[in-house]
Amino acid sequence: KDHIPREFPDFMEKKDKPSYVSQKVIGKMYRRVHVEHQNYVQEVRVIMDTSMLIPGYEEYLADAEVLRKEYNYEVRSIMNQFGIKTESEVVTGCVMQFGKNLLKRKAWDNVQRVRSYFRGLRKEFEEKFEEEFKEQ
Repeated sequence: KDHIPREFPDFMEKKDKPSYVSQKVIGKMYRRVHVEHQNYVQEVRVIMDTSMLIPGYEEYLADAEVLRKEYNYEVRSIMNQFGIKTESEVVTGCVMQFGKNLLKRKAWDNVQRVRSYFRGLRKEFEEKFEEEFKEQ
């Protein structure tokens, strides 16, 4: 039990564990890339089905945009971790090709890991979305 860390460096992104800001080179590099990544804006054209809109939807747009950016960041993190090229591969679990650094591991193990990560991510964002409506 003495060898189990109580805190993890921030670059490990263990959201369910206590963390600290690592002052080592890898921690500094992580934060620099993390900030630049957050500043990166990808233009995606979304066509909205206006028949699905309800009166007063405008009130929720700002919060929805924040959640969408958080979701995009988390999906891109999974994509980067596994060398996956598209969001649809993450969502469906039908990965066409993993990054070269994952070839040592069996493909099925990687598919299961991607599916597990995405299930957790989807559940997290469903809860965040529904949270606002529970307050009403």
